[in-house]
Amino acid sequence: MVPPIQETAGIIKLCMFFFFTPIYIRLLYIFATKKKYRDLQCYRIMIQMGIIQCLLGPATFFYGLSHLLDYDYANLATFGEKTSLVGVRTEGIMGLCLALNRLNIICKLNCHSMVFTVLLVFAWVFYLTHYIVFLTPLAGFITVPNEYLPKLDLSLPWSAKISAVLGIFYEAILCSTLVIYLILITYIIYTRVNLGKIANLKQEALLMIYALIRFLIDVSLSVFFNFVPLPKHPLTGLVVCLCYITNNLFVPPFLYLCLYKTLRSEFFKLSTGPQVAVKEDSQKILLKPSQLQMAKYPKRWPWPLSSCVAGGRDERPPFVAASLPLPVTNDLHFEAYGPSCTTFS
Repeated sequence: MVPPIQETAGIIKLCMFFFFTPIYIRLLYIFATKKKYRDLQCYRIMIQMGIIQCLLGPATFFYGLSHLLDYDYANLATFGEKTSLVGVRTEGIMGLCLALNRLNIICKLNCHSMVFTVLLVFAWVFYLTHYIVFLTPLAGFITVPNEYLPKLDLSLPWSAKISAVLGIFYEAILCSTLVIYLILITYIIYTRVNLGKIANLKQEALLMIYALIRFLIDVSLSVFFNFVPLPKHPLTGLVVCLCYITNNLFVPPFLYLCLYKTLRSEFFKLSTGPQVAVKEDSQKILLKPSQLQMAKYPKRWPWPLSSCVAGGRDERPPFVAASLPLPVTNDLHFEAYGPSCTTFS
């Protein structure tokens, strides 16, 4: 019989996978498909960080399943946790790349984009090499259903040595990232004191806040897990494991939705069919049919519609009261795009 704490741990991990992972994938889809995001180097870095973090989702699922079944079916939990451990270290390299990108933009260093491309390629090579090594008989991790953190497979000759070397490497990456953020904060304070303002600081500040919060959480978890003596209790391992899952699957999408108003509106936007383009002078406002309502035109107002093109036909319908406030002028006209015409998406 599965102990209650083990069963609870399995249910929590499965719920975290099914709830957090789809939300994160939806945000990455928006980043990847919207030109305004994918054309920027910083968002391309964050997309790749997101892919690494989403790979932790299946690991969470299979580990939770092993808790409920009380055995590791086909070693799926072990394979998944290897992906998870490798991903955490790889994401540290990408976090360093993102910090360098923020330094380059805010401090106007004009570094060539190839620098960031090389760092990202190195991160992916590190990820694949690291994972392949853990698939060989030289080193590896194992998972036990009644334990909540993976542990080194000490029966393999290089497990302890490789883990120690890569642990030092990861800490060095975090220290380098910390130095970059300290330089960046010092530069911002110095520039504000001496020049009074920094160009485009508002736009860049949100990205920096996101990157800095993520970095501080990574450092806190690393220090807590590696340097703080933890009590020998099953709940300790469960809490640490859930903190890592939350940090990778919940915190990034939560910060994105909290910090970026435009992204938030795109995330919750649902398509309801073709849109109506309202033109006034040189401006165009896109409205969906659900945002418009038909009403009788008040007799005391002059007729403002010069023309209305609906489905390629010239029609003069009754007054269309838009849900958005629009001035009434003789230059105002509506263009409704039906199936046979252009549809705005």
